[in-house]
Amino acid sequence: MTSFNLLLGWGTARLVPIQTLIRDEREVFSYASDGTVLAWRPGIRRPPAIEIACDVERSDEDLSDDLLGVLDWIDSDAVRLWTRLETACKMARVPVVEAVLRPTVRRQLLAISRTCSFMTVEHSGKTCTFGLAIPPCQESERLGIEKAL
Repeated sequence: MTSFNLLLGWGTARLVPIQTLIRDEREVFSYASDGTVLAWRPGIRRPPAIEIACDVERSDEDLSDDLLGVLDWIDSDAVRLWTRLETACKMARVPVVEAVLRPTVRRQLLAISRTCSFMTVEHSGKTCTFGLAIPPCQESERLGIEKAL
């Protein structure tokens, strides 16, 4: 098991073999193709309105040329971009296959991701992306904030 601290406020993460995983309800999980589990405990107590998610892939993972072509990505950035796309899909509750196959879904994710914060780190040969999504204010809340300012 490998535990590591993230930047201030982002909490802690651990990479563990799936066979030794002990689940903790304060964590969110992602599974790599080699049987490694990323377990992330954010550094904030999560209010119900905030979505959190993470994704992990082997840093040397080869994404297919067909997938890179559909997404219009270059190979050197592919794993980092893929973990970010998967994290955004999890927070938006959209299947990643839909995001790959439908450009309109990717555009919607891009719009949604403007209210998100992402952090990607390389650790122990893995690319790990962490995401926090804060929903936009309701119109009544926005007007109240504007009046207060």
